[in-house]
Amino acid sequence: MVKISLPRLMLVTGSDPAQPDSFIRKLEVSLQSGVRLVQLRTPDISPTAYPQLLTRVHHVCCSYQAQLLLNLPPWSRNCEYVSADMGLHLTSVRLLQATRSQLPIGRVIGASCHNLEQLQYAAALQLDYALLSPVLATASHPQTIPLGWEKFAALVQQIHIPVYALGGLDSSHLPIAKQHGAWGIAAIRSLWPNY
Repeated sequence: MVKISLPRLMLVTGSDPAQPDSFIRKLEVSLQSGVRLVQLRTPDISPTAYPQLLTRVHHVCCSYQAQLLLNLPPWSRNCEYVSADMGLHLTSVRLLQATRSQLPIGRVIGASCHNLEQLQYAAALQLDYALLSPVLATASHPQTIPLGWEKFAALVQQIHIPVYALGGLDSSHLPIAKQHGAWGIAAIRSLWPNY
């Protein structure tokens, strides 16, 4: 566990990494609005395009003094892209496959969680944070039943690491999220420009 002050808002990058110039412009708009924690999520990017995009994203995040977290693409099998000033975000599948000895030392590390078992495992690994989702209904996963704030609060109070609420939220939800035990909120659509 790395002792840092985690920002209350986490941007999870949206599409489209296949259009790197547009992607970087959208990232800059988000950072200009005050976002200082960025999870680079690019599940469909190719192995040849990823290093180039990562270099550009890293440069932009550094220029805004924003913490960059890598949610590595599915084809990446280890942490070769995680440099000393980057963090790591694990999908729920990768979380349950991880052991503490496999994780990079001295980096901010967190994971996506959807239930108590995953939250407890993230806490057992002494991760720096977890994302718990979906709290509210989302357009990206319309078939998934949302947790709602009461269930979210009941799950969060059972662990002792910071938890970000994710799913159907925007920055106006931060007060209610904190009332229900969240450290902050994470969002894609509401923090990523749509143009």
